[in-house]
Amino acid sequence: MSSLRPFHPVDLLRMNAVNLDRYTENFQPNYYLNYFAKSPELIYVTQSSNGTVSGLMMGKVEGVDDLYHAHVSALSVARQHRRSNIAKLLMAEFESLAERVYDTYFSDLYVRPSNCTAVLLYKTLGYIVYRRVLNYYTNEDAYDMRKSLHRDATKKSMVPLPHPTNPTNADAG
Repeated sequence: MSSLRPFHPVDLLRMNAVNLDRYTENFQPNYYLNYFAKSPELIYVTQSSNGTVSGLMMGKVEGVDDLYHAHVSALSVARQHRRSNIAKLLMAEFESLAERVYDTYFSDLYVRPSNCTAVLLYKTLGYIVYRRVLNYYTNEDAYDMRKSLHRDATKKSMVPLPHPTNPTNADAG
């Protein structure tokens, strides 16, 4: 059983298990600390009963007007804790914060198309493939997946784009 709690900088020393697969991006400690400094409520972990970090969620809020959204920067669950609903718990908390605290229009994330398990998870949670971002990763494109939140009542943000984009244009919305 894992419990949800805020991230603390000392967690950087306890989270190797959540970063040990080919789909997880690994960042320098300053990257995590920057998120922690800017929006500490949008970086949190799950902790197993023995005190190890079993999952990590890191996000931010960005954009203007109807592109004001919550972005999942990292979601990772330790291999031995997968298929135990930790990812769903982390995503539910993120979406709840995005709506309650920030009143964003939608939530989005980038995922490798080859990570079929993650793509299926996000689709199960209501995300759609909004567009393909060419060469986003070193050797692979990315899916930009989106889910409308309550503020986007017409689900305008979930109308998929018919053509791929490149990483330099991806941030434009």
